[in-house]
Amino acid sequence: MDDGKNISGAQQKRSCAYCGRTGLTREHLFPRGFFDRTGGTAEYAANIKAGAADKILSIEPTIADVCGNCNNGVLSQLDSYFLALFDRYFINVVVSGEQIDLDFNFDELLRWLLKMGYNMGRARQWDGTQNLAACKEYIRFGEPRPGNITVLLQATAPGLIRGQQRTEFPPEVFTVNAMRIPGIIENFAFVLHVGIRCYQFYILFNLPEVNGSERHRRVRGFQRIFRGAYEICPSRPVMKIYPSSITLWDLLNGPLWNAGTAQHVRHYFRQGLHSRQR
Repeated sequence: MDDGKNISGAQQKRSCAYCGRTGLTREHLFPRGFFDRTGGTAEYAANIKAGAADKILSIEPTIADVCGNCNNGVLSQLDSYFLALFDRYFINVVVSGEQIDLDFNFDELLRWLLKMGYNMGRARQWDGTQNLAACKEYIRFGEPRPGNITVLLQATAPGLIRGQQRTEFPPEVFTVNAMRIPGIIENFAFVLHVGIRCYQFYILFNLPEVNGSERHRRVRGFQRIFRGAYEICPSRPVMKIYPSSITLWDLLNGPLWNAGTAQHVRHYFRQGLHSRQR
C-alpha cells in the first residue's frame, strides 16, 4: 500500500516491477493494516536485508519500485484479502490438538503470498527471484495460474522457550524467507516460506523437468521434514487441519532459519518477553 510518498529524481527513471509503468511510489513490504492490528511494530520482527547482513528489524520496511496504479490497486486489494483472513484466522494462537476450520479463496491467497515473496525477493536480492517474477501476471490478474507450484500450510503451536523458566514463546512474528536448506532446495527450483504468527506457508516451485510421481515424492519428502504441513489447492477451499507436532519454537531451532538468523530472533523475542514481564 502506498505510504503517500512519491519517488523523485533518478529513481523515477526506473519502471514498475509489476507493469513497467513509471510514477513510482513506496510499497510496504508488510501490509500496513497488519501493524495497525497488532498495536505497532515493537514486538514484531522480519528477516530483512540491512546492508550486507540479514538482521531482525522492528520497522515497517518499504520498497520503491512499484507504481501508484499497482500499489493502490491490485496489490492493495490483495493486502485487504490477507487482512480479512488475518482477522478471521491468523490472529488466533494455535492450540495443540485443536481442529482448525479454514475457508479461503485459493487464488487470492496464493497471489498475496507470491506478492509478498516477489517484493521481499527484490528488496533482499534473493537468488531465485526470477521464479517469483514469472508470476507477475498471475499476481496482477489472477491468471494464468502457475502449474509448477505446490502450496503447503502448517499450523504451529507457539511452544516453550527452553531455559531455567519454561515460558511460552510469543508467536508475534511475521517472516518472508527464501529457504535454502541443504537436502531440500536441491529438489525444487525455489522454496518460499511466509510465516504469519502460528501459520506457516511453504510455496514449492517444482523443477520443470520433474513431473508426476517424482514431483509427488519430493513434496512428500518435504512434508516428512515439516510435519503436519497440508497441501492446499483450488479444489478444496474449505479444509480441516490440525496443528503440527513441531512448534514455532522448534522451527526457530530447526532447519527453517540459519543459525545466525535464529540467534537474532531468539534474542529479539527474549528482550520483548522481558519487557512485558516488567
